[in-house]
Amino acid sequence: MAALGNLIGIVAACGIATVLEQTLAWGLRRTLLSDATPAHSDHTPLARYERTLLTPHNSDVRWVRAGLMLAGLAGWLTQAWHPAAWTIAIAAWLMALAWDLWTWEGVTAGTERIVWRRGLQRSARSLRLSQIAEVYAVERPGRGPWAALLRRLGLQDGTAYLAVELHNGRAAKLPRTDRWLGVQGVRQLAHHMRLRQQIDAYERRQTQYDELIAQRRAPRLLPDPVDLALKRELVALRRRDERLAGD
Repeated sequence: MAALGNLIGIVAACGIATVLEQTLAWGLRRTLLSDATPAHSDHTPLARYERTLLTPHNSDVRWVRAGLMLAGLAGWLTQAWHPAAWTIAIAAWLMALAWDLWTWEGVTAGTERIVWRRGLQRSARSLRLSQIAEVYAVERPGRGPWAALLRRLGLQDGTAYLAVELHNGRAAKLPRTDRWLGVQGVRQLAHHMRLRQQIDAYERRQTQYDELIAQRRAPRLLPDPVDLALKRELVALRRRDERLAGD
């Protein structure tokens, strides 16, 4: 029973450390790091998704999870062993938070552009929606016994991300997230981009139609009276020359 109680205490401490870190990281990304995220561009972000702690096959996420587990374990040891473990807990928690922010990955889309970033050490990349020919919401299920066990429990293990194909034939894969917490954001962003493309195509057709109607309704210019007088005089001179040549 003591071992079970210790296990529950460690799990609870790790959970508290994770919730606190994720909440603070989310707030910092929306405020202090707003100039370094996709939302910094000249559009209002209308749809977004980002990497989560459940994103598989991501070494940066593994380090964040390891730091949070160490912080939770050290926090539990402060009661079971020695208060000095708080130093380790706080240091591990701060390192996990810093690494989470430094390696953050996310995608946002507005009315004109889609912008994404892979880590704050890299510059943000963007594309105009008019450059994109097709957009795909890719969902790849996980493999292995762990993934099979999660599927039996009703959990969607694996990765999800957006892939775009440009009009010039090139393609790009955007940052990945997980199929449990992040997949809805991927689907919503893909739907948003397709909807914006349909709206832009409709607006272009409407503009062309309005221009055609305006041209048809434009008043036709009347001939210049001076030009008409010169043409009549020229015709009269030709007829007179013809009569003189006949005589």
